[in-house]
Amino acid sequence: MNKKNSARFVIIFMACLVLVSIVMAWMMSQNYSKDTSKLRSQLTQAHKEALDKEFVYSPERGRQVYNQFCLRCHGAEGQGTLSAPPLAGSELVVAEASVPLRIVYQGMSGKIERAGKIYDLVMPGFPMITHEDLAHVLSFIRSSFGNQADVITTEEVIRLKVDNVERQMPWTEGELKGALK
Repeated sequence: MNKKNSARFVIIFMACLVLVSIVMAWMMSQNYSKDTSKLRSQLTQAHKEALDKEFVYSPERGRQVYNQFCLRCHGAEGQGTLSAPPLAGSELVVAEASVPLRIVYQGMSGKIERAGKIYDLVMPGFPMITHEDLAHVLSFIRSSFGNQADVITTEEVIRLKVDNVERQMPWTEGELKGALK
């Protein structure tokens, strides 16, 4: 094999490797999507069980969960920090129950402006918080820091989880405000 044929062989070989890599990456991404059927089944069963139980909101439990998961970013009194917006007076906090539920469960991303300050960080979702604790912490936030909104029940938390089981991305403010209309 001469130098010209060797160079052509190497170029063709490298192009084939790149093409195979692209095809493999695409195939893996197609097969990597989350199978939500088992989770949907578990949530549906939990929803049925929650319908039989009365939820009694505990401000103390709500504060404990807030201190564990929310305090570092949103401050002791929900006034916000350099990295996270205030919860006090937030229209999304006191909106229809599904809005703050979506934010806490699946997270939020994108630029938002509050009191003239722009925040552009991703708030992670907290799917590891139990249904009951989500109800307590959201009810706590919605009734603290000057906010006044209805209690969110465990049943509402589970229903939202069932309705959004396929979603794997954080919400944007635009999507959440669009849900209010």
